Amino acid sequence: MLTVEMLMHGIESSLIYWKCSKPNCESTNGILLYDENAGFVEDFLYILSWKQLPVKVSGSCAGSYFFCYDGNSFDGDFYGRFSEYQNIFLFSSTAHQLHNHIAIKLSEYNLWRSSLRKSKDLSALTRLVSEKTSRNVCILNSFFQRVTFSSVTEVKSGVFEMLRRGNKLPYDISVNILHTEKASIGCRRISITIDGDLLAVYPIRHEMKTVARILVENTDGSGEDTASAYIDDFVKTIKPIILTDNSVKQYFTDIVSRFISDIIEQRITDPVVIEQERNLSPDMVKGKFYQPVVIKFEKQTHKVPLNYISGQLEYIFAPCSVSQYNDGLLVIAAKKKFNDKLSYDAERLEELLEKFNAYAGIGNSTRFMTSLRPIYIQAAATTRLGKIFCPDPSQRIFSFNDYLMYFFIDLIVESAVKLHNFSNISYLCSPGVIGLLRYDKKNGTDLFNTVQVYIKCNCNSALCAQKLSLHRNTVNYRVKTIEALLCQSLDDLNVRMSIMLSCFILEYESRYLGVDPITVASKMSSLDEGAIFRSIVEKQ
Repeated sequence: MLTVEMLMHGIESSLIYWKCSKPNCESTNGILLYDENAGFVEDFLYILSWKQLPVKVSGSCAGSYFFCYDGNSFDGDFYGRFSEYQNIFLFSSTAHQLHNHIAIKLSEYNLWRSSLRKSKDLSALTRLVSEKTSRNVCILNSFFQRVTFSSVTEVKSGVFEMLRRGNKLPYDISVNILHTEKASIGCRRISITIDGDLLAVYPIRHEMKTVARILVENTDGSGEDTASAYIDDFVKTIKPIILTDNSVKQYFTDIVSRFISDIIEQRITDPVVIEQERNLSPDMVKGKFYQPVVIKFEKQTHKVPLNYISGQLEYIFAPCSVSQYNDGLLVIAAKKKFNDKLSYDAERLEELLEKFNAYAGIGNSTRFMTSLRPIYIQAAATTRLGKIFCPDPSQRIFSFNDYLMYFFIDLIVESAVKLHNFSNISYLCSPGVIGLLRYDKKNGTDLFNTVQVYIKCNCNSALCAQKLSLHRNTVNYRVKTIEALLCQSLDDLNVRMSIMLSCFILEYESRYLGVDPITVASKMSSLDEGAIFRSIVEKQ
């Protein structure tokens, strides 16, 4: 951003009078020596004697800047003489001195802008701004980790010495900067003093979030206006690179996703470190309890607009954090109480999922971010299991508690195959339940379904009859037949639990594995282990 301070840098001592309503002269078309016959043209830098300047301002003077020489010969009221001019500067310099200085500064600036545009390498760009401003400069991501560092002068501040030696600022200093930023929201530049050292912080924001910070060392505070203008150009140049260039994007805009994946994949396990990292990121949702929602996409003919969907999810589940993980999206929603039902816009979520052919699995709640791995696995499994076992094929939102038993069977299958090389889970069922299936198949009865509904109705014959559209006596007759075939009473809690577990296992075999439980039950190990088994983590 070209400014008046840039053009005058080095000749401030000869400045006698000035009035400037627009320090930013970015739109200036060039520099001209005033020609009285030509008049004035808008948006130019004019070099002229103050004696040549008309007392009455011309209509074409808007947006122009007037640098006047021979100021030491001026004798009179500055304000009265130049009252109609918005951007005027009076120097004691000669015409040649003033013109050459302004022309050189303008040329230097244009070369600087050209150099910025030629590179997309953050290290090279940081070096450019560091050399131009004679300042030590460091780029940090949103977690206060060093991305690139340039030192052209002796490092004097303790903060920059830490960054020179290591790749991350200490927690207490990071919190200090974060709190100062919050108190100065909306400012493009924030001045902060840490341990007596003056630093400037330039936050780079995107969609109301801080994705990076430019840290500039300035121990004496001199020349800050000129340096700030060059740094503004630097910030404008690197912002699109940070947001769009895949080679560096992961260090900035995907930082929350990286943090989440580090927890899930157990690269970070220390609770203190996790809590500090969470506190340092304004993008991470903060609450007493957390509940994960995993969004999984079916095969698409077009690229899924994950950034757009993430933005929509932030409104649907607010307050929450949304990150990309494992070819899907992970929403971490905050809650005040553990037993509170997760609050979200279900109708809007259903529309979003249907539009992009996706499914959502809602996991259990937790107080601790260290528990993110198991509850993520639960939520991811819920999207997979819900698509198969949900009685309503149009439903796209599934809750883990509704599919808890199928997840347990997932774990049973995994354990049986990995630990015992045993894949025929029909043998985990009660033999009597297999017998009921065979009896139904032979006699055309419905005892297997009846016993499930009867137990779900807490052994209430009237309610079971209502559910099955039967007479109560018919249900009682079937129950006696079932008990005779099982040689066990349904009044026994352990019997009922064994039957229900067996029913879930058989349904899992039939609907998830796609095999006939009766046929499989008569064989030792007929299933192809490779076809039915992948670890729970691999399935997500």
